[in-house]
Amino acid sequence: MRVLILGGTIFLGRHVVDEALQRGHELTLFTRGKHGTGPMGVEHVAGDRADVTQLRGRSWDAAIDTSGYEPRHVKVSHALDIAHYVFVSSCNAYPDWPEQPVNEDSATWQDGEGYGPDKARCERIVLPDGAVVRAGLIVGPHDNVFRLPWWVRRIREGGPVSRHGWRTAAKRNSMTGASNTGRPGCPPSGKPNSSGSLARSNSLARSKWSEIASDPPISVCSLTTL
Repeated sequence: MRVLILGGTIFLGRHVVDEALQRGHELTLFTRGKHGTGPMGVEHVAGDRADVTQLRGRSWDAAIDTSGYEPRHVKVSHALDIAHYVFVSSCNAYPDWPEQPVNEDSATWQDGEGYGPDKARCERIVLPDGAVVRAGLIVGPHDNVFRLPWWVRRIREGGPVSRHGWRTAAKRNSMTGASNTGRPGCPPSGKPNSSGSLARSNSLARSKWSEIASDPPISVCSLTTL
């Protein structure tokens, strides 16, 4: 399957790329080129999300957008010749989160400014003919944000740790592993045939980390063949 990955050289995208290659997919990475070019032998196209001229005139069986958060950029890439578009959104698309439990049916931002409302706007561009996965706090190897690793290192070093700060982190951060979120669940020969799909990568309705860790992971790549 020919797959376009928007992103693919920093964090989540690297996990998507590694697993997709193991499944035998033919990949094209579209990035700014500031963090390498991906694995050897994988096609890399350097460019900016605002201008996808280099990608026009080509077609892909699926696209996995791991980097979009500005609606104007997602609108441009979604208009390319792509059979099935998968957009990685965020739990920040829910205005009620983290104060209230949320699920796939919970309301998303309809107005406002900032990361969460913009992610919700991007979702509305992709749906109903594409797929959206709303991720919690993605953690794992290649983490370039250092939210969870900060707590892990702090506890490892010993000494007092703010109970309030840890409880706040536990409440806000519904975690999902980067390799689980990016692991393809589809066979190498799978073809995209779903539309209007919405899924979560972990349970944002749960507050205990032990429950979150046991929740079956959703695969970004599996959404290309639902």
